Amino acid sequence: MNSTLTYARTAEGEYRPVCDSRLPEASARNLFLLDCGKEMSASVTQRLYNRRTVEFETSLHRLLSFCRAEGCRPYVGIETVSPEEVTGTVVLHNPSYGYCHQLYFRLPLSLLSAPDSGRLQLELYAYVPTHNIENLFFDKKTPITKH
Repeated sequence: MNSTLTYARTAEGEYRPVCDSRLPEASARNLFLLDCGKEMSASVTQRLYNRRTVEFETSLHRLLSFCRAEGCRPYVGIETVSPEEVTGTVVLHNPSYGYCHQLYFRLPLSLLSAPDSGRLQLELYAYVPTHNIENLFFDKKTPITKH
């Protein structure tokens, strides 16, 4: 998980964020970190308690704008890169209120060159309390030392 951005120098000497299917990992990170997917549609499955789900359609720009307005900062982790898609997780951390939203994504590489050619697939876990992350991700057999 990180918030590293990638830029490329153009022939005119300007630097532009990478958004290219030939550089899928860097492009996926930039997509979520810079909110450069204004035209990109997303199909969102929100996971709720008791195994319930809510499904909705929105633009990636609208979803990320809402999260940023609430004080969330994005961090992206890439899980897989194939010739067809990139998968990973976006953690939108809100330190002021002690929660994060977790977005698991499936990004078809075709969307990087033609944003209107399909939909980004997102699975959303909203308002996960950060005080509970230790219990979610650490092996309970391993003692945790606090300094």
